[in-house]
Amino acid sequence: MDKTTVKIKIIAALGMDSRQYRNFTRALFELWATVIARQQNLLLESITTNASLWQWYLNEFEIIEQRFYNENNAYVDALLDAAILNDVLVSMAEEIEEYYPSALIKMYCNETDDY
Repeated sequence: MDKTTVKIKIIAALGMDSRQYRNFTRALFELWATVIARQQNLLLESITTNASLWQWYLNEFEIIEQRFYNENNAYVDALLDAAILNDVLVSMAEEIEEYYPSALIKMYCNETDDY
């Protein structure tokens, strides 16, 4: 199934509209950025305002969405229990916190300013 259809099905199963889902995805990115900023001693804003890192995260999140749908399609298609599906998707997205694009981080987030 193509990624757009998967995303539409997930949005419906979570009981969200596309804007709410975009904000949901952005909030997960912000959490990921917080973890990476802490681990790598970087300014959080240098991560969260970087378009390349946001795009990298979206690409990784699409992989999570596809896996989430593949593993939970019966529940997603039946539109069952949005809260549980939300928790499962958030849990799967937390896996992205285990890695980061080191080349992009070095390229865009090598600030030495302290506040």
